[in-house]
Amino acid sequence: MKMMTEQPQHTAVTDNSSLTGQGTTFTPDVTPPKISNIHLINENYNTVKITWDTDELSDSQLIWHIKDDTPQSSELKKALDTRPFIELTDLKNKSTYYYRVRSMDQWGNEAISAEKTFDIGIEKGVPKIEVTKKAIKIIEPQPGVFKTIIYGEITNTGETTLSIKEIAVTVTISVTGKPGVSTVQASLDPYPLDIYPQDVHKFTVDVPSRTEPVYKVEASIIEE
Repeated sequence: MKMMTEQPQHTAVTDNSSLTGQGTTFTPDVTPPKISNIHLINENYNTVKITWDTDELSDSQLIWHIKDDTPQSSELKKALDTRPFIELTDLKNKSTYYYRVRSMDQWGNEAISAEKTFDIGIEKGVPKIEVTKKAIKIIEPQPGVFKTIIYGEITNTGETTLSIKEIAVTVTISVTGKPGVSTVQASLDPYPLDIYPQDVHKFTVDVPSRTEPVYKVEASIIEE
């Protein structure tokens, strides 16, 4: 992951120190910056920008980690600002990130926010997959050699994008007059790798004989 920063521009300097009694008594600032308005902007599929406000000029840094990983820190932005931002790039797909923002004023008073989270490539919603088309055909790939093919389509009828690795299409086959039932896993087209909501994807099953079986096709989402 890369951390990108930019140097802000300033027109004034503010802090929480004060002068009293005609400027003869100086009270140093002992109050940490107040952090507020933390926002996350998704710039693209693996890059986010995190912004926040402080009530006095402060440096800025981001502390972040993926679940169960060791926390990491972005490069310290030494330039003082009241509206800092830090950009994180090359984020890992299908991951939840935990982060806190940190600001410290010129007197060494540090403030760290409560922990927040964001997801990369994890969509919230109801996943669902259905068989929306099925058919059977007999082909003759070589003279005198026949093969039955069961084929069809599945449709993502849920609210989230599904990877083909998360989907199982099972075909149960029986032949009239013959004992036993066979269960086989259908082959999904290798591309595209992801099926977006309302998109369709093709599947096939080869039955190595010339039969007209009774068959049932079911699609399911593989639980992790």
